[in-house]
Amino acid sequence: MKDILFLTSSTRLSCRDRLAGVYRFAAPRGWRVQIIERDRTAVPLRKAVALADPIGIIAECGHSFPELKTVDLRRYPTVFLCEDKTSWDGKGFFVNTDDAATGRLAASELADLNLQSFAFVGIQGGRYWSDFRAEAFSAELASMGLPCARFDPENRVPPARRRRELSAFLKNLPKPCGVFAAHDPVAEEVLIAAADARISLPEEMAVIGVDDNVDICERVEPSLTSIRIDFEQGGFLAARLLDELIHSPRQRFRSETVPPLAVVRRHSTRGSGIADSMVAMALEGIRRRAEGGLDVNGVAKIMKCSRRSAEMRFLRNTGHTICDEIGIVLMDRATDMLRDRSIPVDSLAERLGWRSRAAFRTAFKKKFGVTPLRWRKAHIG
Repeated sequence: MKDILFLTSSTRLSCRDRLAGVYRFAAPRGWRVQIIERDRTAVPLRKAVALADPIGIIAECGHSFPELKTVDLRRYPTVFLCEDKTSWDGKGFFVNTDDAATGRLAASELADLNLQSFAFVGIQGGRYWSDFRAEAFSAELASMGLPCARFDPENRVPPARRRRELSAFLKNLPKPCGVFAAHDPVAEEVLIAAADARISLPEEMAVIGVDDNVDICERVEPSLTSIRIDFEQGGFLAARLLDELIHSPRQRFRSETVPPLAVVRRHSTRGSGIADSMVAMALEGIRRRAEGGLDVNGVAKIMKCSRRSAEMRFLRNTGHTICDEIGIVLMDRATDMLRDRSIPVDSLAERLGWRSRAAFRTAFKKKFGVTPLRWRKAHIG
């Protein structure tokens, strides 16, 4: 059995997805993946590596293992996953999220909402990926003639002070505004600070995060729009690069990036600019319940008015009908599912509450010009 080590700082969601990608590559090749989690190994890392004697190492967030510098990486081919390339003297194999593409995608998403101002909120103390996202976000907005403010807190600021300063920063932004947070935990801070400042969400402020961490995005109020990253593909790519490095040990440097998958839209942006609070509630209700067969009558109940009144208010505030909105949400959900390789295409109609597979296939092809299966092959292979 050929062993590889997967070094990780935690078993958080992104790590689990990356591991799934590593396993997908490793299984057909007879690799056994051993996981070493920071602070949970009983022996020093150098000794743990020597005992395992792996054919290679994948180090997720290598900066979390400063003792990795004591390991002879010439003997153990290593690929760094989600790591600053400058930390290793320009040598090694690296797989990172395409942070520039992520920043540009966030700018495009918020710019489409016709807001007055924009801002980026970074992670406390800064990270290379937070800086890259901020720079790309600001540059993309600048190319459209749109201004961008930036909030980058110092490293050792107490949480209460950071919250006060962030609240004051958000309060001073011209409204309505759009805020791009470095990742979902920062976006959650933005939502809390905005509530402290009595900023109406999402009417006065649209917020978008990164990672699509469902534990955060579905729990916060309003639910959080977030950019989904293909962490599973990142793990697969890291394992593939490790295989190349094992067979071509003379290579000194390679860097690959994983592009963002999609924007998963929730209430923190979809209700932005909607003056009618009942319509904003309807948008959130549709997003949460569309797959359960929600129809126009159900939306009218959410809005607490007659069907005719609901349809007129919805059209006046959004520019399209309630049925159109339900279709938009269902098709967004369909493409999200198609990006998940573990979900069979034939199961989509039932999962989305469609009356039949044929009806779903027809609606999907009308929207995208291709069948669901061809869409999946074109986008993820």
